[in-house]
Amino acid sequence: MQKIIQGWGHRPGEHCASTVLSDLSIFYRLNFSEPFCLGLGAGLGFFYMEGELLSPSRTLMTRSQELEGTFFRSLGVDFEWKKEPDPEAGWEAAKKLIDRDTPALFHADIFYLDHYRSKTHFPLHVIMLWGYDLEKGTAYIADTGWENLIELPLASLSRARYSQDSFFHLHGDYFPGKLPKKIDRIEQRVAQAIRLQAEQLSDPGPDGAGWAGYAGIRKAGERIAEWPDAKDASWCFRWAYQIIERRGTGGGAFRKLYARFLQEAGQEWPELGKVAPFYEMEIISNCWTELAGLLKGLSEQKRPSETDLKKAGRWFSQLADLEQEFFGNALAGLKRIAG
Repeated sequence: MQKIIQGWGHRPGEHCASTVLSDLSIFYRLNFSEPFCLGLGAGLGFFYMEGELLSPSRTLMTRSQELEGTFFRSLGVDFEWKKEPDPEAGWEAAKKLIDRDTPALFHADIFYLDHYRSKTHFPLHVIMLWGYDLEKGTAYIADTGWENLIELPLASLSRARYSQDSFFHLHGDYFPGKLPKKIDRIEQRVAQAIRLQAEQLSDPGPDGAGWAGYAGIRKAGERIAEWPDAKDASWCFRWAYQIIERRGTGGGAFRKLYARFLQEAGQEWPELGKVAPFYEMEIISNCWTELAGLLKGLSEQKRPSETDLKKAGRWFSQLADLEQEFFGNALAGLKRIAG
């Protein structure tokens, strides 16, 4: 038995979650671009973590953890990842959604997705299920930069959805992909998403410890001088480069995509364009790209030079200042508009 939801669509994109959310918006004839979905989801973030059990032991993340949930809630849809500990029951729940013509979002570990051929685990990848073929034992999924639907063995999909091999354990996480076919007050929703983005980056993390947001960016700059002493120093620098410039960020730590969101918003609603100018975010994204290049160079040095380490530290500090100033001005502007 085969079932593929009629009217499915997939436009290859830069980042897993924002790509499939854009696909979903097209399915419901809202036709949001990938950058617009990232912006509605207040998708920018920054987290700095250290620990010998981490790989690498000094780790950066540059995307909000709440992108998917914020996107749905921005459009008035309640969101919470559903979990089903039993793999068979988890598949049946997803299959029922497809039978009702509802696509399903999944968390998946790329290590078990055949088309990646990955040697490393990353369990927070997001894909969308559009169909299945029980006779062939395959699922039809949409995934980031791939054209059309990917035919994936059900056994591989199950392993990817129930991975326990990394920092985050999966339990068949899924969410029914449903959106309203008409959205009112979209300008106000976009303004609220920009406001929420500013608030998220201002949050220093649990207990105010300073590992997240602007504080986390500054902390990374302060701690980078110690990275050469780590056993996996080269991997720490290499990962930092990759998580800023590659690995589905669209370049510039997701800030390039966010600049395109602001450009779209400003073209549609000029007042929003004035309070959050896209070209200023483009400048910030280019600074992130320059920092990424420096980090890549440090990963290739046998012993990173003190000069380059200090330069990288200054870059982190300056980027925190730039982003804080940008979103501070945006918040002030949004208050003036609201009036």
